[in-house]
Amino acid sequence: AFVTWDGVDFAMRGEDIREFNFTDYNFPSWYEVVLMGNTHWLSANPELARGFIQATRRGFEDTVADPVGAADILVESNIDTLSGSRDLARESSKLLAERYMLDADGAFGSQTLQGWSDFPQFLFNIGALVDENGDVLSGELDYTQLFLNDFL
Repeated sequence: AFVTWDGVDFAMRGEDIREFNFTDYNFPSWYEVVLMGNTHWLSANPELARGFIQATRRGFEDTVADPVGAADILVESNIDTLSGSRDLARESSKLLAERYMLDADGAFGSQTLQGWSDFPQFLFNIGALVDENGDVLSGELDYTQLFLNDFL
């Protein structure tokens, strides 16, 4: 369950849940929500990709600036599925804006090599990464190829 939705929902209903961070148990942190794109498409359409990323970034920054307003837009845009969830969406949006949307420097969206290497290295070290045939990888990934910040 995601603490920013289900956790908020349980709290609003007065139900106690236990939350723990994987990092408290010696697992490395990882990026949980990412935007992914096909490298061939990104290379062929850099301006479209940049515009999409910039619009997405602006939406997240607007959410940080006005989490309640952003939640209301979300609910109104999805009234068929969220009509009874306005308060939940507002509280979730506030939590996201306070704790999860910006990095330590107050910026949205930038990725780091450490953020993209710690968890895959952990998986590699325990033999959990396999190739297309299901064979355990014999060499580590080139972690610099897993992400880019070019369109921010």
